[in-house]
Amino acid sequence: SLLLTQAGAAPLPRRVDVTRDLWISSYEKEREGNNGASPKLKLKGIQEFYLLDCDPEPLRGQRVVRAQLHLHGEGPEVLGRITVSSVAEEWVEGKGTGYARTPGASCFAWARTDEQRWRDVDITGAINGVGGSIWGFGDPTPRDADGWQVIPIAPAVVQARLDGASHGFCVMDDVGSEYTRNGNTIDYRHFPNRYVSSRDDKRKTAP
Repeated sequence: SLLLTQAGAAPLPRRVDVTRDLWISSYEKEREGNNGASPKLKLKGIQEFYLLDCDPEPLRGQRVVRAQLHLHGEGPEVLGRITVSSVAEEWVEGKGTGYARTPGASCFAWARTDEQRWRDVDITGAINGVGGSIWGFGDPTPRDADGWQVIPIAPAVVQARLDGASHGFCVMDDVGSEYTRNGNTIDYRHFPNRYVSSRDDKRKTAP
């Protein structure tokens, strides 16, 4: 939900549904893969992340004072610190699953596969402070009994979407690999897979 305010009015909470989302991968063999129709979204350090968007039209002219992203966990891995940034270029959700190469849809390597490259080498030139994008990070709430975690979003990141300076949001896992030390023993976990529901899953668990 977004917490918005108008001049002379108290802030009112507004739920804003995700209208498109896309899980993409920077892994060498998956850079041209599209997961726009996947029922899940995946976070895996800097290797796999996702884009999402909402319809900004009903919110034009309002000022964001607080914003949160609500995500439903799928699997045992919970979310840690998360970065949410604006997206400086337009993208196409696509209908791919299983990293399918999908002409006309976005992926890590293409803004529109076989039609238009990202202005920079790949999508990293349009997110996380590059290419005019802005970003913020935050620690999510613990996963609740119903499987939800809530991630704070920097208000300016959402405001950029309402003001037409962004094409959605990029969500990335800041934690990546983890390790636990027991005396002289190290348990190292390389890029755990952290899954959440996408808008293509059940309505009650959509972001």
